[in-house]
Amino acid sequence: MVQLPVPFALELGVGTYAVFLFSAYVVTVAIRRRYFSAISDIPGPFLASFSTLWEIWEVIAGHIEVMVIALHERHGHFVRISHEEVSVSHPDAIRAILLTPLTKIDWYKVMALPDHRFQTPMSEVNPKRRVERAKNVAAGYTLSSIIKSEPQINDAIELLEKRLDELSEAGQPVEFDIWFNYLACEVTFSRAFGFLETASDIGGSIANSRALTLYVAIAGFFLPLHNATLGNPWMGKLGLTPSQHIFDTVSRAVASRKKNTEARTDMMEHWMQAQAAHPERFGETEIQAVASATVGAGADTVSATLQAFWYYLLRSPKDLARVRAEIDKASEEGKLSRVVSYAEARELPFLQACIKETFRFHPAVAHGLARVVPEERVKIGDRVFSKGTHLSVNPWVIHRSTEMFGADANTFNPQRWLEPRAKDMEKYMVQFGAGYNSCPGQNLARMEVSKVTATLVRDFDIQQVDPKHEWSFKSHFTAVPQRAVQSAKQFNDMVGLDLVHASNAQLRELGPGLVALFVGATSGIGEHTAKAFVKNALSPRVYIVGRSESAAERIIKECKDLNKDGKVEFLKADVSELGEVDRVCAEITKKESHINLIVQSQGNMNLRGRDESHEGIDRKFTLNYYSRMRFISNLLPLLQTAANKPPHFSRTLSILSAGSEGKLDFEDLELKNTFSRPKCATHSTTMNSLMTEEFSKRQPATTFSHSYPSVVDTGLARELPTWARAATKLLTPFMAAFAVSLEETGARQLFIATSGVYPPAKTVENDTLASGVPAPKGLKTPMLGSNTIAGSGAYLVNWNGDATGKQKLLNEYRAGNVGATIWDHTMGIFERAAKINQARQ
Repeated sequence: MVQLPVPFALELGVGTYAVFLFSAYVVTVAIRRRYFSAISDIPGPFLASFSTLWEIWEVIAGHIEVMVIALHERHGHFVRISHEEVSVSHPDAIRAILLTPLTKIDWYKVMALPDHRFQTPMSEVNPKRRVERAKNVAAGYTLSSIIKSEPQINDAIELLEKRLDELSEAGQPVEFDIWFNYLACEVTFSRAFGFLETASDIGGSIANSRALTLYVAIAGFFLPLHNATLGNPWMGKLGLTPSQHIFDTVSRAVASRKKNTEARTDMMEHWMQAQAAHPERFGETEIQAVASATVGAGADTVSATLQAFWYYLLRSPKDLARVRAEIDKASEEGKLSRVVSYAEARELPFLQACIKETFRFHPAVAHGLARVVPEERVKIGDRVFSKGTHLSVNPWVIHRSTEMFGADANTFNPQRWLEPRAKDMEKYMVQFGAGYNSCPGQNLARMEVSKVTATLVRDFDIQQVDPKHEWSFKSHFTAVPQRAVQSAKQFNDMVGLDLVHASNAQLRELGPGLVALFVGATSGIGEHTAKAFVKNALSPRVYIVGRSESAAERIIKECKDLNKDGKVEFLKADVSELGEVDRVCAEITKKESHINLIVQSQGNMNLRGRDESHEGIDRKFTLNYYSRMRFISNLLPLLQTAANKPPHFSRTLSILSAGSEGKLDFEDLELKNTFSRPKCATHSTTMNSLMTEEFSKRQPATTFSHSYPSVVDTGLARELPTWARAATKLLTPFMAAFAVSLEETGARQLFIATSGVYPPAKTVENDTLASGVPAPKGLKTPMLGSNTIAGSGAYLVNWNGDATGKQKLLNEYRAGNVGATIWDHTMGIFERAAKINQARQ
């Protein structure tokens, strides 16, 4: 019997044989890739010569850009980073790889949202199809479109500043990676998501985005596996993928935005128009996918750049001081808005140089931008690459190249962008990619970065909590630092009491004979502001208007003790009637040819309803608003005379409730039919604020201010009913915990009324005193005006000297020219009251 040989497979066992065959296959492929590939002569890591394992490992480790830079420094222009990919640092790389419409590698397909069925411009690898997809969304990304969305970006930046202010007051450090991400996520739609408002990661979107970034960076190498698992539509429906969480959050925002037909112009409006025009190629899911990509990718880009801007400038104090000086100078010249506009920021050359250097030194994308060599092959330098080879350009490698950016390429140096070589370097900047696949949202990113940096540099003193601690970040795809802890203290967030006293003490520098009027000054805030003025002025002439003769006698005696050369005169009047205001003004006009300062704090705290005088106006409304405007309008010529002669000092201050503006009832501005105490307070406050701007427009050489004095025990509670006075006494210990003393309030209100921090819109050239008392060192000047323009001549001021005001509402009123409406209404009331009083004589 013949014995047949046992097959080798059976001898080893099927399982072992399968392993043997697979191993032989792997070794064969590895040998072929390493030694017989068209790029086998190009140096690189051992693992990269036959697999993608080296690249995957470095992506996971989070330092691929550092490793690739080191490889290029060692091996030159071409480095093999996988069996089929070559990283290129040659000066021709951008033209040959990115500016040429080459197909992207399949790795990009992993960026499809919410699953593999829906390709976006970011995930589309075919150049022609990518261009077609980009057409659907291009209108929303144009600069002209982005500019129209600036108001909602302003709202987000104001809210960011508010949150930073709160952290500063609480003495807490600021984790800027979180806050800048919140900010960046808010600007796609005309209505914010709520990240900044709630100070939280809505739906875990940002956390999921970071998890998604790591997943995408790795899953792109295993695309079939991704499509079968987390890229599968069913996984998304079950909510099991990070992309689905982001997609759901954005989808809700998209749906809300579509219902909001009155929303301001934003990117969504353009996308909805594109959908209406071409529903067959741009459906609902495509809009949601593009919006998700914008929020996710855009947030990382903006956050990384803003953090890098501050980090590198904090470590380059000379550059930080220089950019701050540039911004402060523009602010002093009245060239900057409350939130610096994009147009204004672009006129700041060193700021733009710092931003550009940040883009160069720390590009947000740390991954190679890879393309596939076509049939025609690609030549770079002396090297020709054959079909199928992957060629990548890593922004970090290009931006740190001494060939392209000079010997100091590895140094953060904004000055390079102000030198003649800047134009040559521009063509090597690839922080947003280049060619057909360049980032569509780069206009938005540039705008956000410019506006935020300019505004925060002006408004905040940002410092690193531990200057010795260098930051760190992991660049899985984007290089976004995490837990970059810094502190932020707002400039002028509170004018220190020592600076207030130092400023007030310089009042004498304005010379002798200042004339001042204090209305409502027989008690409380008015009394203490008048005393502070008398104490610090040189031989002043002061008029005090009030109802109590006994209080006035006491105050005049105390003022004499404070300043024996001062002259104080009491004018008794009930200024809840405009006729009395006219009488007092006529008396002052007979005695004075000019008046330098008018400070008004008249008011009452009675709880009565509408209480009409014979003039047909509610007395409380008259005290809080109409009488104040009447004093100013009657004495405007005297204020103008003061502005025209040395020391050219002309000021008015209405102490009421700046910052508490509210909606006006245009059908009943006088509140004749709809009076209530809260409504009266709202109308009084808002109309005071609007009239400061109207007076400033008409008389720009005078400063007009409206302030909020904080919680102060003014003594007005004596007018309350017995039960209310008792309740006030019970609350006194609690209020004392946060109330400001009358002495401090008087000093602070005098500072607001006289300091050069609040100059008029128009000053006398070369006269340093025309702006007011020179600002002490340590204060930025000028303060932001009521219209958010520094040094505008009209100011809404908080108790601590900082700018205030409900700007969103006030901007709406400015756009509707409501100030002119209030002016006409007020002048009409004056005319009517004058006729009534004339008829009574």
